[in-house]
Amino acid sequence: MSIYFMSSALSCLLLRRLYERVELFTDSAGKHMLIDLLKLPYTQVHTILDRLDKYPVELWSVGKLLTYSVQKEPFIHIDNDVFMWQYFPSHLSTESLVAQNIEVDFAHDIEILRQIVKEFQYLPSVIKDDLPQEHLVSCNAGIIGGIDHEFFQEFSKCSFQFINQNLLYLSRIDAGLANVIFEQYLFSRLAASKNQSIGFLFPTQPDYQDFLHFSEVPSKRQYVHLIGPYKKKVSSEDWIANRLRLEFPEYYYRIVSLASNFMI
Repeated sequence: MSIYFMSSALSCLLLRRLYERVELFTDSAGKHMLIDLLKLPYTQVHTILDRLDKYPVELWSVGKLLTYSVQKEPFIHIDNDVFMWQYFPSHLSTESLVAQNIEVDFAHDIEILRQIVKEFQYLPSVIKDDLPQEHLVSCNAGIIGGIDHEFFQEFSKCSFQFINQNLLYLSRIDAGLANVIFEQYLFSRLAASKNQSIGFLFPTQPDYQDFLHFSEVPSKRQYVHLIGPYKKKVSSEDWIANRLRLEFPEYYYRIVSLASNFMI
């Protein structure tokens, strides 16, 4: 469990080196851990995720979707397994929509969408209109945002409708994997339906294993996103802990102390 808090701390602290304003959207338990105990230097904290108690824990995307829906100005949402050593490119600040990178025909996307089409009773029209698709085009949401906050309100509403009308059927599919459809694929489809372009941090699809070249940080590599199974590798966990201890030792030893006292 402590590696989760080390990841959250490293991500936040690196961002605060770069940006004056870094806000946290969490629930009351998250605030207690990240703010009251770890004392991470977020500039503002919102506990709106307390509203989501009815959803299964596997549906981690609902917290992000709710967060998107309440934005009233340009924003970029950054996952807590993203680590940055340089500012975003300036062009992202003027894009209507922003995401980390495009994903085309990922095997796990294809498989979970197949399950959803078979088992769910309701599909958003933007997904039904794409079936059967020649290619499954999605967007990685390690970062996601833009200046069009009205799009995100519609996107969030559409996704929650998608989820809520199928809660009874979640047990028939891999609910954890379905998050990529509720968030990343639906985001891509809704943007396509409106002919809205997406500005990408990486203009071409990266090899995610490149993010594991930890020895290149930060001289040659200033952005790391430990997606999916990569964050569970022992080498990734060791790197997070060692990097936090190197760059922010006060927070590293605070987490170690809290963990040893069973407080986190």
